[in-house]
Amino acid sequence: MPDDELPPEVQKSLDLLNTELEAIGTEYPSQLQGTPTPPIIHHYTDDSGLRGILQSGKLWLTDVFYLDDPSELRYGVGIAIETLARAAAGGPLEQRIFAQNFRRYQDGAEGVAHYFVLSFSEWGNDLCQWRAYADNGRGYSLGFDGPALEKAFCNDATGAPIKEHMSFPVCYSEATLRGIFTKLINKVLPLVSAAGTLGLSNTAVQTYMDHLHLSLALQVFRTALFFKHYAYASEKEYRFMHISPANNPPTGLNFRSRPHTLLRYLEFDWLTLNPALLKQIIVGPGTEPRMGLRFSDDCLKAYFPVISVPVNVVPSLIPYRPS
Repeated sequence: MPDDELPPEVQKSLDLLNTELEAIGTEYPSQLQGTPTPPIIHHYTDDSGLRGILQSGKLWLTDVFYLDDPSELRYGVGIAIETLARAAAGGPLEQRIFAQNFRRYQDGAEGVAHYFVLSFSEWGNDLCQWRAYADNGRGYSLGFDGPALEKAFCNDATGAPIKEHMSFPVCYSEATLRGIFTKLINKVLPLVSAAGTLGLSNTAVQTYMDHLHLSLALQVFRTALFFKHYAYASEKEYRFMHISPANNPPTGLNFRSRPHTLLRYLEFDWLTLNPALLKQIIVGPGTEPRMGLRFSDDCLKAYFPVISVPVNVVPSLIPYRPS
């Protein structure tokens, strides 16, 4: 047996741990299945985004490690790191070392899994979101039929669920997030302490600890994507997500560039599935109304010539002048 290979009985205990962690990690998402999908969900974008979405008929799911605001993910992971440190603080040395080493996931871990997200909001005319996600109010909010869009994303042509896809309302409860992390950590820490009783070589112990770190990190990242800081609660975000294992990158991967960065994204072809999914376009409050209405109408005529599918185009009435 190679020096870093784990005995079958040890590997079996790790496999059992993965099953238990998976059960904990899927408990909260399962509770969301009965949550009604908002009738209309809105996607904020700028003028180029509006044209691109209508011209291509596609929405983009972005790799979470390249989000415009990476603090979204760091928030949840930071809570996990803090919760683990507290749980290990009064324990043996190996648990404290395990907690310290887990901090490396604070800045992301593309090797854990592939996560891609697409964000919507229950609110289509929210000033904070106009400013943050739609060119400081100069952009547009596209309103889609929520239940129908969700069904198109989460199910294949036969109606069967796509296992890599899910949709859900984002939660803003830190107490709920800490509770899930505590359950996960309480499953892992006893196995950390058991390492010294397994008769493993130093190299095999490192392999064993790496397995424990990765198993915990997988569920931490997955869970963190269901949550945001309570300061963002007014956004009422509704999120579409694609998850695939680290060793199985998603098909149809695309790339776009930003300064010194190559962003990964997946396309969701909503137009081919059902043109009637698009219900409304709201012109941002920072755009001159007549100009914004005309641009929207021109884009619809040029790229969305489906006469039988009316799209309601209206201006935002929020009094706002971009600085």
